[in-house]
Amino acid sequence: MRYTPTHKAETRAAILFHAAAGLREQGVRGIGVAAIMKRAGLTHGGFYQHFVSRDAMVAAAVTYMFAEGAALLDAGEDLPAPDRIGRFMDRYLSASHVARLARGCPVPTLASELPHMDDGARESYRDGVAALVGRIAALLAECGRSDAEALARSMLSELVGAVALARTQGIAEAAETLAASRRHIRLRLGF
Repeated sequence: MRYTPTHKAETRAAILFHAAAGLREQGVRGIGVAAIMKRAGLTHGGFYQHFVSRDAMVAAAVTYMFAEGAALLDAGEDLPAPDRIGRFMDRYLSASHVARLARGCPVPTLASELPHMDDGARESYRDGVAALVGRIAALLAECGRSDAEALARSMLSELVGAVALARTQGIAEAAETLAASRRHIRLRLGF
C-alpha cells in the first residue's frame, strides 16, 4: 500500500493528539503506548516509527499541548492587543475549558505530574510555560505595560489557579470563581 507524502506526519499528529488527551485525563503514569496507539486507531508495532521511547512521546505530547494552546492566544492577530488578551482570558476562564479536561491547558493539568515525568518532558513543560508567559507579556507590552513580564506571570498564575479551583467545585461555585478572576484580572489590566 502506498501512503501519501504527509502520511507519517499525520500519523504522528494523531498519536500526539491521543497522547495529549491521555496525559490530561490519566496523568503520566496512567497512559501506555498500546492504549495510545489503540485510541489513535493504530497498531502498537508502528509506534517506534515515530518515537524512540514512551518518554519521548510524553515529551512531544507536552510540546504539542502547548502548541495547541498557543493557537488560542495567537488567533485574531488583526484585533488590538487588549481584545486578544480579553478573548484569551474569556476562553481560558470558561466553563467549557474547566469541563474539557482532555483538551484544556496543560499548565493546571500537568503541574502535579512533573515529578512523574522524565527530564525531557519536564523541559518541554517548562519551555511551554515560558513561551506562554512570553506571548502574554508581548501582548501586554503592546498595551503599553512596562511591567509586562511580571504582569504576565501574575495573570497566568491566577488563570491557572482559577481553573484548577473551579475543577474542584460545583457548577455554580465554579462559575463564581471564574467570573471573579475574570473581573479582577480585567481591573488589574485596566480593560
